[in-house]
Amino acid sequence: MKKLISVLIVLILLLTACSSPSEPTEQQETSELGEGSRVLEGCIFKTADEKYGVQKDGKIILPANYDEFKRIGKLGGKMFYALGFKDGTKRCIEWNEDGAVIGTAETERTLYDIFDFEGNMLLSFPVDDFYKSDSKQLYVTLEGNYYIYDFSDSGEIEEEWVHEKGKNGRTVFEFDEIEYNYNASGFGTYIGLADSEGNIVLPEIYSYIIPVLGDRIIASTRSAMVGYTAYRLYDSECNLLCENYSYIDFHPIDRENYEKGFVGVAKIDYPEHQSPLICRDENGEILPGGLWFVDKNGNALSERFDIDMIDIEFSAEDKLAFVKDVEGNVTEIPIGDYIIEKDW
Repeated sequence: MKKLISVLIVLILLLTACSSPSEPTEQQETSELGEGSRVLEGCIFKTADEKYGVQKDGKIILPANYDEFKRIGKLGGKMFYALGFKDGTKRCIEWNEDGAVIGTAETERTLYDIFDFEGNMLLSFPVDDFYKSDSKQLYVTLEGNYYIYDFSDSGEIEEEWVHEKGKNGRTVFEFDEIEYNYNASGFGTYIGLADSEGNIVLPEIYSYIIPVLGDRIIASTRSAMVGYTAYRLYDSECNLLCENYSYIDFHPIDRENYEKGFVGVAKIDYPEHQSPLICRDENGEILPGGLWFVDKNGNALSERFDIDMIDIEFSAEDKLAFVKDVEGNVTEIPIGDYIIEKDW
C-alpha cells in the first residue's frame, strides 16, 4: 500500500509540472550597435558606414557621430583613445612652393574627444591635437592654447599646466613677443611680434626671434615640421631685409670682447636626408649650396665658398675664420674685409 501511495505522489508531481506554465528564461542582452557594426577595442565601436562611437557591453553610450579614431596609448597604465569630428577651420602654418614658411592660413579642423577604456571622457572639452610624450604625460592644444597633463599610476590626471596664447612678457625692441600653438606634436610654441596696439607685425610662425647688432632681428622658422630651418633678417622696425639663406647669423670674432666686431655668416645647404628649402636670389634664380660672408642687410660681401659648413670659429688677432665642413675638414678664410664694427 505504501508503495502504491508513493507511486501516486510521483505521478501527481509529474502531471503538475507538465501542466504548469514554465518560468521565463533570462534572455541575453541584445547589442544596440546595429548590423555591420563591430567593437574595435575597449569602448570604441565602428559602424558599417565608417563612423565611430562609444559603447559599453553592447550598449551605446555615445552615438556614432565621429569621423576618426586614433589610439593614444597607455597613460599611467590606463588605455586612452581619441575620436575626432569635423568642426570648421583652424589656423595653420603656410608654405610656398619652395618650402619656405610664408605666414599663417586656415585648414579644416578636426576636434578630438578623449576616452579611457571604459568610455569615460578624459577632458571637459575637445582638443585640436594631442601628443603622448611618454607613459605619464599628455600634451594637447585648443585654439592656440597649450595644455600639459601628468598622470598617476592609476591613469588619473594629477597635475595640469596651461600655456595661454598671447603675450609672453618678453619684448624685442619696442615689440611684444606673442605665442601661439598650432599643434602639440612635439613642435612646441611658435613666436611672433605685435606692436603696442596689438597689431601683428611678425606672424607667429617662428621658433625664435632675437635682436642682433643693435638694430637687426633674426627670426628662424621651425625645422622639425618639414625638415629644414630657414632664417629671415629684419631691421628694428620689422622691415624684411633678407630671406635668401637657410641660415644667417652675426658672430663676434672675439667672444670676450665684442668691441672687436662681428662677421655676418650665411649659408645654404640642401641635405639629402631632409626636405630641402629652395633658396632663391632677388631675381628668382635658385642659389647653390655654400657659404657667404654678408653685411648687416644680408648682402653678400664675399664670393660663394663651396663648403657645407657645420661649424665656424674665429681668430680676432689673425682675422681668420676656421670653417669646418660635414666631413671634418677645416678651411681657413681671411675675414678682414668682412668685419662689421660695433657701433651701438
